[in-house]
Amino acid sequence: MVLILKNFILLSIITLVICSCGTNNISVSDTADPLKTLQIVNTQYSDILFPGTTVLSDIDPSSAEKIELYQAALYFGSGTEDIDMTKIDCYAILSAAPASASQFGILKAKTKRDVDTVERWVKERFIRVESDFSSYLPYEENIAKNAVVKTSGCYVWYVACADNESVLGVIEETLKKQ
Repeated sequence: MVLILKNFILLSIITLVICSCGTNNISVSDTADPLKTLQIVNTQYSDILFPGTTVLSDIDPSSAEKIELYQAALYFGSGTEDIDMTKIDCYAILSAAPASASQFGILKAKTKRDVDTVERWVKERFIRVESDFSSYLPYEENIAKNAVVKTSGCYVWYVACADNESVLGVIEETLKKQ
């Protein structure tokens, strides 16, 4: 009975995350630069992220740390599967200090066929982050629970912070202008 209840709760959480996420009606150019976009967002919303923000990107090694293949399974997805980083053309992620769920990122899938896979990895990440914070930082758990994931063309972007709508607005405006 307890196992059935746990499975029901997990299924409910997954359904909630999937239903609260989705495609966006903005049009993103194939030449939009995820790192430039996130640098603009970080400048405008630096107060949302705590000191110790890590920038992860494969676009500009001089200003960001690249996710190594061995780290991909820890960062994306369920944490147990192998993540095929060849499905990602480029990415830029801003992640707050380890004791915070706040983060935002933009990933460009190699092809439109890969978008669903990349989007699933991001959604699974937030299920894991929510679970990680549930036992000791409820405020951070809520940030992960309320994460927003959107897609357009080959792009997948996400926001998890205290002010998702404002940050999403800046990301989307910046992506449209490029």
